[in-house]
Amino acid sequence: MTRDGNVFSQGSGQFCNTGLGGSSSSQQLTLLKSLNDKRAVQIACGRSHSLVLTDKGYLYAWGRGFEGQLGLSESIEVASVPQYVKFFHSKFVSSIAAGAYYSLAVTDRGDMFSWGEAKMGQLGVGRYREVRTPQ
Repeated sequence: MTRDGNVFSQGSGQFCNTGLGGSSSSQQLTLLKSLNDKRAVQIACGRSHSLVLTDKGYLYAWGRGFEGQLGLSESIEVASVPQYVKFFHSKFVSSIAAGAYYSLAVTDRGDMFSWGEAKMGQLGVGRYREVRTPQ
């Protein structure tokens, strides 16, 4: 992420985790064109998924989401480009974090949301659960 809020990516494209579209790898830093008109203020990365938070409090996710860590829907398991997490459409996200297979977001009201894999209780919703949308 640059000072101007542009987001670049590189690396393995397995599970579309570069966010560049498709599963091809990129050996050099490449601008994520799908976020070109957004100003990123924070990035969080899991094992094979990434989150970007914009200055307007919008949250975007992409990559591997087999355990629900993208938070996009009950059925979307892979996103090849950053996609808006619609759950937060009426909320202003102020901070994000990601673990290997889970994601977290805090709103400007201080509410914390979690989603993804909870095998070790890391979501605070009980163990051995998958949560596919933020709660």
